[in-house]
Amino acid sequence: MSRHIVTCLVQNGPLALARVVGVCVQRRYAVESIIAIPGQDPGVIRITLVIEADPLRITNAVRQLDKLVEVLRVDLLSPASPVTCELLLAGAGSAVDEAAAYPGSQTLRSRPTSLIR
Repeated sequence: MSRHIVTCLVQNGPLALARVVGVCVQRRYAVESIIAIPGQDPGVIRITLVIEADPLRITNAVRQLDKLVEVLRVDLLSPASPVTCELLLAGAGSAVDEAAAYPGSQTLRSRPTSLIR
């Protein structure tokens, strides 16, 4: 099995992320990470999933995610693609910056990764 990166453009709603994750849970996909960031258009979020699976299961995962009503687009990215690395770094940086902007939040840098409290 190998790692695959799947990105979904999803209409932002109260249960959008829960439905995408629900498909992965029901089908027992091995999800290593999930990043959800605001999309370029208002009302749209980009959800990036790193899934460990064989090619047949990852193809099935893309099809299942594409069937969801809220999902506008699903793409399977090549792990070696520079766009993939840039997307993941931008998502992680955006999440840290957004969380740090909330009153009373604090970013701790005790390790190479950022922890948000």
